[in-house]
Amino acid sequence: MGAPSGPDPAVTAMTVGLFRVGPCMLAVSVDAVREVIRRPARTLAVPSAIAGLVGAVDVRGVIIPVLDLRAALGLGSDHVHDEVVVILRQYGRLVGLLADGVNGIATIDRHRLTPVEAHVPVGTTLHTHSFTWEAQPVWLLDAARIAAIPGLPMVAEAETRTTGRSFDRRVTRLFFRTGPFHFALQATEVDATVARAELRPSPLTSRLCHGVFDHHGRSIPAVDPLRLLGLGALEPAGESPILILRCRNDGRVGLRIDAVHDMVAQAADDVLPMPALAVADPSCFEGVTVDKHGTQHLVLSAEGLRDLESVDTYARLSGIGPLASGAAAAAQVARNQVVVFTAGARAAVPLLQLQEVIAYPEVVTAIADVRPHLIGLFDHRGKPIPLLALDRALGARAGSGAHSRVLLVSGEAGTVGFAVDVLHGIEAARAMQPHDRRAVGHVATAPSMNALVEIGAGGGEVLPLLDLQALMAELSGGAAVRLPRQPALAASA
Repeated sequence: MGAPSGPDPAVTAMTVGLFRVGPCMLAVSVDAVREVIRRPARTLAVPSAIAGLVGAVDVRGVIIPVLDLRAALGLGSDHVHDEVVVILRQYGRLVGLLADGVNGIATIDRHRLTPVEAHVPVGTTLHTHSFTWEAQPVWLLDAARIAAIPGLPMVAEAETRTTGRSFDRRVTRLFFRTGPFHFALQATEVDATVARAELRPSPLTSRLCHGVFDHHGRSIPAVDPLRLLGLGALEPAGESPILILRCRNDGRVGLRIDAVHDMVAQAADDVLPMPALAVADPSCFEGVTVDKHGTQHLVLSAEGLRDLESVDTYARLSGIGPLASGAAAAAQVARNQVVVFTAGARAAVPLLQLQEVIAYPEVVTAIADVRPHLIGLFDHRGKPIPLLALDRALGARAGSGAHSRVLLVSGEAGTVGFAVDVLHGIEAARAMQPHDRRAVGHVATAPSMNALVEIGAGGGEVLPLLDLQALMAELSGGAAVRLPRQPALAASA
């Protein structure tokens, strides 16, 4: 049989399930994984003499042979207490692989895959490529080669249609737990799962965002999914398992979880409707499904999550390198990064000037007739913080007052919060040259060419650049000020 070998060359990235067999981390395409089950205490006998066949398991009335890969991979025969069976599908047939445990999923760019067959006959190994994941070597198995093992018994997948339901359309879902809730999410919407991510403070840290973590060169915000979905809240932590959600424009957001416990291919319609009154935002859920143990799982809608303003904002802020304030490495990466926002009009501020970016506070103690730009005071981590309307502080007429975010800036006078209308994201910025005709329209609002930056690719948007720390000092006199002078960034070509 001319079985394909390894990943499709036309595919630039592939999503794989990760599992451990002995000392080795193995991977297989999620398209080949039907489900993962716990190994029963006793397996059923199978009349076959093939090496490594340990018996069979009964999965909802279907007897599926189980293969122990340790012998084929030369790993010995030591077993651990907590084993699982990864059930593969290939050519419409099923077989189980014995494994020590499931480690989640990962999305791998094709250029990261290294062929491992340069000096062995084609087809003599079960793995075709290797790659590195979380500093560990991983070996990519080829499900077609496993199915082609001579004499390996496999059961026809059609025999699983015992309920009369159609299995022609399947969706592979990842089952996981966060706090007291069990969730499911389509596996192809997940960029990766991280067993333990170190969460660092950043300008994004808030009640919703518990910090950022590094993942393959990107700095990704880690959010509390319970607070995001209106289901409660997790306690902040310095480290946590993470599920990374793919977002628009190549953005990423990390969801804090407790553990991944299953990956199952289900019928696409095997989801019950979510009662409208059961959750705060039904658009974030596809419905409810029940796993093989009878546990109800809330099925998340990846599209609904991406539509949330907070998720979209955090996704835009991902991927520009370390964001931890005060670190030398962060300063080097973020030196020419700016945060883009709207405060009456679009503007930018250097990323490294911001202590945090937080949601507009629910409770603000109004202070009237003190300064026209002073909204009031709010409590942040036990300290009273002055809240200023940034557009009014810059001398603009009062806007709609529909503030959504607060930029926290610290200086000699303490910490101040500048309220802005919309937070757009982080961009690489270049200082404008005085002779650039695109800057002419901004001269009236910027006393210095150093206060204008260009964001985006060549011919991108020109924005005024604010020095909020200098603005804090000038506001101490009570007057509205124009855009302050900003130390130059790298010049635009």
